[in-house]
Amino acid sequence: MPILSTKNLRRKGGLSTVSTRLSAMGFRSWFIPVLAIAIAAVGWWTRSVIETTLKGRIEQNLVTILDTDVAALEFWLESRRDAAAVLADRTVARGLAAEVVAAAQSSGGDPELLRALPARLQLLEFLSLPMERHGFVGFGIVDRNGMLLATTDVQTVGLRLEAEHLPIIEAAFRGEPGVSRPFRASFDVDENAGVQPGTAL
Repeated sequence: MPILSTKNLRRKGGLSTVSTRLSAMGFRSWFIPVLAIAIAAVGWWTRSVIETTLKGRIEQNLVTILDTDVAALEFWLESRRDAAAVLADRTVARGLAAEVVAAAQSSGGDPELLRALPARLQLLEFLSLPMERHGFVGFGIVDRNGMLLATTDVQTVGLRLEAEHLPIIEAAFRGEPGVSRPFRASFDVDENAGVQPGTAL
């Protein structure tokens, strides 16, 4: 069996080859994990940048949608207030409403008398077309205590609104047209108005 001396290894390049291989193995032992960590870090950074960018765009879009919805709602509320103010301020409507109020005061709020008032039917006839044009389902004349003196549906005359609805009435008595929060009527709604029972008004 031949014996290789260090001299022979050096001469033949064997020692340098072995050390090169050992160096390469040592290089691989730390380079591959470092490379994997670097790739993972770049991947995490890229994902983080993309996620932050997407979140920013989504947030901007949601804010834009919210601002648009709020502006549309404010415009709608303003148009409802204006329409109600115009209808209520018509001379004929004010005159007929005054008749209803006078009859309620003189009769002590007798529901039977109020239901039979010609002024209620005249109001209904006068306001029916404008209400349809503006998308209103009915009208009501209410006293300070929330009693319905005249309404589209004769069955609701003499009933009272619940206490939570009184603030909008107080505003109306100050001459301020307004829109209340949606509420469910505490009484049946006339089927002819096209509103289902329990519908928010």
